[in-house]
Amino acid sequence: MDRGGTEVFGGLTVKRTALLTVAFVGAAIAQEPPAPAWAPFWLARPTAEDVMEHFPQRAIRQERPGLVVLCCIPQDDGTLACRVGSEWPEDLEYGEAALKMSRSYRVAPESVAQFRALGLSTYTLMIPWILEPEHPHVTKRRALVTETARQRNICAAPAAPP
Repeated sequence: MDRGGTEVFGGLTVKRTALLTVAFVGAAIAQEPPAPAWAPFWLARPTAEDVMEHFPQRAIRQERPGLVVLCCIPQDDGTLACRVGSEWPEDLEYGEAALKMSRSYRVAPESVAQFRALGLSTYTLMIPWILEPEHPHVTKRRALVTETARQRNICAAPAAPP
């Protein structure tokens, strides 16, 4: 640091006020409050029969689990307009199957109203595709995808209507 109020930062000479501004803005961004919580009241959810009807046949033959993150917007009629935010693995059509199965969800009108009142843009819906309960690969992947979805805000863009 010299007397002129500058510092060498990353090989560049920068005014101290610029460094302080970057530090304060960075701290403000890092401490953004989390989005308000919304827990939908479901009038209908997919049944075990719905899951098996939409389960990709190639995944069943290969006995491979999967996980999909859907980014959804509750509609006036209680249905969900969703898009695939994340799909694993990508080669077994789990995303397409999850979109088809999402048509089985219905949200109570009060939940739709609450969603809008909170000013939320999307609801993140995780759909694990497993043939055996708590398959170890899915359990590990679910934790990873949950954290990644939170950090990257996978569902930040609005879902397109079906």
